Amino acid sequence: MYSSLNIDELNIQQYTDEEVEAFLNDYFAPMELPFIEEETRKNAAKDFRDVLLFILLAIVYSVETEAIDWDYMRNQMAVSFGQVVRKYARDDDFTRDFIEKAADEFIDVTRRHADEGGRWLSDERALPDAANYANMTVGYEELQQAIDDGFTKKMWISQRDGKVRHTHRIADGQTVPIKAMFKVGASLLMYPADPEGEPQEVISCRCHMKYL
Repeated sequence: MYSSLNIDELNIQQYTDEEVEAFLNDYFAPMELPFIEEETRKNAAKDFRDVLLFILLAIVYSVETEAIDWDYMRNQMAVSFGQVVRKYARDDDFTRDFIEKAADEFIDVTRRHADEGGRWLSDERALPDAANYANMTVGYEELQQAIDDGFTKKMWISQRDGKVRHTHRIADGQTVPIKAMFKVGASLLMYPADPEGEPQEVISCRCHMKYL
């Protein structure tokens, strides 16, 4: 239905490749991840961004032609988003639930703000959301791999700078059994950016873990 859409022909703001690279470097570099892990998250973010931009493009087109079908958009989001999740993480109950919830939430927020346009239908929203989804997805897979590799504990590590939110500063150094939850603010999190947590503890989280 939307295979012929061209993002340049519609009123949707998009960053240049150089701006995308700069944003992702600023987002992931402070996490001080091993090179391969950082590159994996950057690549995942780019893939998620492609999905989000296409969905936003389809929504803009549908709104302009007065032919919007929000259920269809939600299903398209789940399919495309799920393909990226499964590229970077195993297919299990957690990732399947994550895909469904992410599609529901992204489309619901877009529907509520579609008439406002601006950042809600642009790369200004898509790119940060994509980076966040990358942390959620790759962080989960890395945790599962650590469990498979026999690690028994995990330690929460914040960025220890002025940008760290208060609850994450308190969590810094917290060590728990590898299958246990971290207590971060009012949330119980399996790992930084755990999508099961409260948004205020998850969105734009730059924390990471050390496995013991």
